[in-house]
Amino acid sequence: GIVCALGGDMISGDIHDELAESNDGSNIEHVLDLLDNFTWALGKFADVFGKVFVPCTFGNHSRTYKQYRHKQAAKTNYDWMLYNLLARHFKNDKRIQFQIPTGFDTVYKVYGVNYLLTHGDRLGVAGGTGIVGMLGPIARGVQKIKQEYHNQNKTIDYVIMGHYHQYISLKGCIVNGSTKGYDEYAYSNRFTSERPQQALWFTHPEYGVTFQVPVVVDEPIKKKSKDWVSWAS
Repeated sequence: GIVCALGGDMISGDIHDELAESNDGSNIEHVLDLLDNFTWALGKFADVFGKVFVPCTFGNHSRTYKQYRHKQAAKTNYDWMLYNLLARHFKNDKRIQFQIPTGFDTVYKVYGVNYLLTHGDRLGVAGGTGIVGMLGPIARGVQKIKQEYHNQNKTIDYVIMGHYHQYISLKGCIVNGSTKGYDEYAYSNRFTSERPQQALWFTHPEYGVTFQVPVVVDEPIKKKSKDWVSWAS
């Protein structure tokens, strides 16, 4: 089977005035468009892999309010609405299973590996300056999450998140890339540019997380040379 983790921020939203001005369509239109695309994609996954597990968590851009909130955060989020619409669409298809919590984390297990999926905006940490950039907050946040669950006698092996728009693989953590790619916000903050990409990895029955690779989703870049290998003589 295949696990298709939906980590939130499925739409740009209108939490900032400039997003509301530049978005191509309304939030509801975006949700309906995503519904069509995901019903097609998940159906194809089921045809190829036989079984599809879809753990879900909601992001910050898709909230229906500008302020962060803690009460009813999931149920006032367009991501959560999209996930429930998908689950209703596939309710009679036993090949596809959803996990849609109302909390900020989604915990599941694959071949004995304990995963925690969270969007990444609620790590309980702040900061991230200088060369280290976002690595510091992510590392501290992952450790804080694992300690929190350890205090509840629960083991977390890997924390999966998005939010940062950059693909990173760390020990015990995988940060997903973004299909959005480089934009004005990243440019104005001098963030390192990164091609639109998504994280893919395999969970081995005996060895756990093994093969990891980013799946690049933009147009191929034309190579200057057709040689597959070269060296200086």
